[in-house]
Amino acid sequence: MSDAEPPDGADAGSPGTDAGGEFDPVEPDTGEEFEPVDVFPDSDDFDLRPGADSCYKCSTCDTNCPVAEVDDDFPGPKFQGPEQWRLKRTDDDHEVDDSVMDCSNCMRCDNACPSGVPLSQMHNTARGQYVDDRMSTLSVEYWRNRILANYRTSAWFASKAPRVANVAMNFGPARWVMEKAMGITSEREFPAFATETFTEWWARRGGAAASREHAREARER
Repeated sequence: MSDAEPPDGADAGSPGTDAGGEFDPVEPDTGEEFEPVDVFPDSDDFDLRPGADSCYKCSTCDTNCPVAEVDDDFPGPKFQGPEQWRLKRTDDDHEVDDSVMDCSNCMRCDNACPSGVPLSQMHNTARGQYVDDRMSTLSVEYWRNRILANYRTSAWFASKAPRVANVAMNFGPARWVMEKAMGITSEREFPAFATETFTEWWARRGGAAASREHAREARER
């Protein structure tokens, strides 16, 4: 088979091949079509119902929760997820417990649950309702969470001067101020910003043309 012929069973326009039928390393053919999963459907109705009836209170999620292991006041994933919905279903005025904000969203409870209850999704749904209904927009915790959640915005500014940002974010006095003012522990190290973006690195190495050339050379070896 010549280099210009597409592989058996594939046409020239299939993923992973260019117009001439040759392998295109920029768009590899994985053999499977990607099907995105809508984990959090767009809805203003906070519903803790999904998965609640599948929970039979085995407490496996609680024993695997790293927060519950070190915090005796944290009720655990079982309460934060299925129990919150059961309480809400029997009492429309039931308020989401504020301990839901202590969940680190590590998702270990999802992997541990033998019934496949979407615990982390239920926690985040309850957390969203708690923030909307009970958290003050003037509180330090609210703005700290907003800053950390919208990392793309702050990272864009920091990436304009990466070396300065790296020094400032790990500067002792600055870390002390962040801990006292915003509750961000000084023991946590911030990741370093790269001095070059991926697109800059990609262009410097020749971009897609160089990638195709390297792939062709590798096949000819």
